[in-house]
Amino acid sequence: MRYIVRAMSVRQDCIDYLKQHLSNAEYIIDAGTSRESFLEALRVAGNDAVVLMEEDIWLTKNFKEKAEIVIEEHPEEIIQFFSMRQADIDVGSRYEPGRTFMMNQCTYLPAGYSKELLDYFPLWDNKVNHVSANDIFIADFLKERKEKYFLYVPSLVDHREGKSLINPRRPTKRQAKVFVDGIYDNHETTHINNKLLYPGGFVIFSDNEDFEKSLISEYLELDHVIENIVFVYSKKNKVDWSVFLNFFGKNLLTVPFEEYNQIEYAGAIEKLNLQKTLMIIKDLRFMEKRLDSRLALMQGKHKCYKKIVIDDYPYWVQKYRIYYPYSFFDKTLLGYSHSYAIERDIDNYENDMKTDNPFVIENIIKQIAPATFINYSKLFKFDIIEHIHEVTAEQYQGYEELKEELFILYEAGKIGDKKLTQQLQKYAKSILKEYSIPTDLKKLYSLKDENEIHVHRTDLKIDENVTMPGLRKLVNEENEFVKQLYEAVN
Repeated sequence: MRYIVRAMSVRQDCIDYLKQHLSNAEYIIDAGTSRESFLEALRVAGNDAVVLMEEDIWLTKNFKEKAEIVIEEHPEEIIQFFSMRQADIDVGSRYEPGRTFMMNQCTYLPAGYSKELLDYFPLWDNKVNHVSANDIFIADFLKERKEKYFLYVPSLVDHREGKSLINPRRPTKRQAKVFVDGIYDNHETTHINNKLLYPGGFVIFSDNEDFEKSLISEYLELDHVIENIVFVYSKKNKVDWSVFLNFFGKNLLTVPFEEYNQIEYAGAIEKLNLQKTLMIIKDLRFMEKRLDSRLALMQGKHKCYKKIVIDDYPYWVQKYRIYYPYSFFDKTLLGYSHSYAIERDIDNYENDMKTDNPFVIENIIKQIAPATFINYSKLFKFDIIEHIHEVTAEQYQGYEELKEELFILYEAGKIGDKKLTQQLQKYAKSILKEYSIPTDLKKLYSLKDENEIHVHRTDLKIDENVTMPGLRKLVNEENEFVKQLYEAVN
């Protein structure tokens, strides 16, 4: 029997518990919204019979053996292994009408049902009204088929107490009516709490708003100092967290970054008790000008009790950008007082190699991991497919002549390595209509989730020995950084 667990990495303690007590389970971690992760679990299950589970549960003793005895008796029926109904006490195990299906902590789907649910999803009328209610999805599926499901008592899993990551307004106590022989542990999520309570703030690298919101909810549940929340966002990325943040009952000020230094906003922030204020900075990559007075206010004058900085990825082409997120709450974390200092040391090392390398991945990660969350282990997912175009004799001659002219200027000290390389790259691009090596490397980030990218280039040495290796080096280095950071954090 296959067991597939949908999980969020913020609940690593729950994942560790299940790995200890259900060693053969498969895990789908941080796979988007609740709906996206549920559909992904159905896709992974394929045509197999499967038990779908959520991670925030306790298991009964001998869970696997108990479940498979029930499944053997009802192999062709959906089985619900968790229930909170009075009839669990009054009646016990029973058949229920499909329309009553509720909760998804632990559900058995017979062979073929995962695919049938996937096929039904595009036809489901309620998908807009119930964006995260996967149990209603199953209920409507069964209702249309006039099909019952089997509800087994006692429940074989119990729901842990705690706030829902999907909707913090849900009750924290949603436990089974009948649950016996539970396997409990006292493992505290200290590694999570320590980072949530890191002095001054923490950083979230994420491609999933549910993950981000879950961490903020967890933090606000732990730290009762906060009275005010300042939410800073960029107009370049239209995002509205007002409903989510208003839920916590704090004084909320939403500030567009582009207008941050206007008296309407800056003045309002300065009137707050900053020692009881949480500032959330969303999508930092849209706030990248280092001498910007708005950044100076956020990093300097507006010293809040806590700052949570959120962005898609650790750095954007330029390695020194790793300094940025942490500078809002701890400028000394990486040992530099400003980004120009780390940029200077990186440039000196890359141009000379005689100085110490300031960007040793292991060292950087060791410094930032205690104040970092990240929900993915690979940034660039694509393979690079090269298409090499042979230049004509005339084009090659033009390249050699340009190279000779540039080397004369280079040896005379009138241009440096960067200018020489750029001019040769510009020539290669000008002679090939299909040329598509990304010269604006920021565009790579918009392609990060593609399976493959096709690159057309010339057979000139500048493309073969400089431009393409540079592209691959960037992709490999950033993927290696993300991989190691994910491993260190999680």
